[in-house]
Amino acid sequence: MSKQALQQRLAQHSGLLASQRQLLQRLLLQLEFNQPDRLQLVGSSGSGKSTLILTLAEICSEQFNVALLQADIGLAPVDVLKVLQQQWVGSASMPRTLTDFVAQLSKSEQYLLLVDDADQLNDESWQ
Repeated sequence: MSKQALQQRLAQHSGLLASQRQLLQRLLLQLEFNQPDRLQLVGSSGSGKSTLILTLAEICSEQFNVALLQADIGLAPVDVLKVLQQQWVGSASMPRTLTDFVAQLSKSEQYLLLVDDADQLNDESWQ
């Protein structure tokens, strides 16, 4: 999906504040030209980060297979894998290893992981 198509989808979201819309437009521009592996939105509680993540998930859902992870303190790596399994593959059956999980993923799709409250994940869960 082109930047123009993503911008058009963003324009359909009338519930965003002007500052949120501007931030998402800049984010889409960064994604198009820089293609980073990881981005982090930082802001105080109640500043709209979760709203932006949900909007980004909706905007990108036609181009990517999107998984949205709500991080909690102490979320175990097996729980992260379980969420990804359900959202990306649509199956609740648990793979034995990360290698088994990756083998289930379609090679023809692009995957996007959005993590809300990512700072709550411990190092083990990030691995």
